[in-house]
Amino acid sequence: FRSMPEGEVVRLVMDGTLDMGFLYFPVPDDVLSRRVVSRRSQWVAMAPDHVLAGSASLGVRELAGHTVILPDSTAAPRLHHWYRDFLEKGGCDKLQFISANDLVAALGLCAAGEGLCIVAEHLKRARSDDLPYVPLRGAPRTELFAIWRSDSPVRQIAQFVSRW
Repeated sequence: FRSMPEGEVVRLVMDGTLDMGFLYFPVPDDVLSRRVVSRRSQWVAMAPDHVLAGSASLGVRELAGHTVILPDSTAAPRLHHWYRDFLEKGGCDKLQFISANDLVAALGLCAAGEGLCIVAEHLKRARSDDLPYVPLRGAPRTELFAIWRSDSPVRQIAQFVSRW
């Protein structure tokens, strides 16, 4: 497994370098097949001493006035815009956004008190220290897709996809 920008994942699957890739919200394509492999709720990560750290849950409007760390719009444009859309439509048009090029960097910024980071539930395990996570009420679930060439001869892809 390798982490890379979503455009590179699509390019490498299309040219056959990769048999399969994983990304959020792929654009429909005639050459690529896709299947949802994960749907996860959203959680808010923050520094242990953040004013919202003791909350049982948070609504989108409660994030107003805080800085939110989002995936970089160059590396993950669809995921970046998906987060911005649901936050802004949820009533947080006064949020300040900063971008991080990967999850480790984003969570490091949270731990340093530089902002809040919204992550899918399974990503809470990416940092194993005392970083608190609070569920984000009313947020849509992220959908992670497996993508592969529709004409792929690789038998393992069919076996993998059959599990979902």
